[in-house]
Order: sequence, then structure tokens, then C-alpha cells
Amino acid sequence: MPESNGDAPRLIFAVSGASGAILADATAQALLRRGIGLDAVCSDYGEVMWRQETDERFRDAAARWAAIGRVTVHRPEDVAAPIASGSYPSCGMVVVPCSMA
Repeated sequence: MPESNGDAPRLIFAVSGASGAILADATAQALLRRGIGLDAVCSDYGEVMWRQETDERFRDAAARWAAIGRVTVHRPEDVAAPIASGSYPSCGMVVVPCSMA
């Protein structure tokens, strides 16, 4: 598993605008408890859905997650964010919640 700065493995954790913020929250906490660091990004619609479903802002959830493990939050419009590079060392990416047709 690729590692970042010699620390725990990093996973890109993307939150979409699909319904199911509670699933994303539970997934993030489970990954962090297993020692996997998160590079989190939430779409604009994801922010709206998160607030509607949890009465909490996404950034507040990420701050709560940071008490469990290593979390870095990236803005979705930041094309210069490290996770925007194909050479960024991560062990993969998860998109949650995710709707499938």
C-alpha cells in the first residue's frame, strides 16, 4: 500500500451528492479506526445533502473525524490540490455515498 510521508496509508475519500451521508460518516470513522488516513473532498451537492441529512456541516464532520485519525480536507474546485495529481500517493479512492443505476 503506498504511504505518504512515511505515515499511515492514505485513501482519497470523496463524498457525492447522493443520499446517504450517514454511510459516508460511518465509513470514514471505520477507515480511520483502522489506521487509514483520509484525503477528504465533498462535492457542492454533497455539502447540501450532508447538511440536510445530518444537521451538520461537512467540515464539522471532518473535524470530528480528525479526533480519530489523520484527515486532510480538500476543496472540490481546487485543481491544484495534491489529490488532483495522478502521482499522488494513495492506496485508492472511495466515493460514498454512491448511487448506481
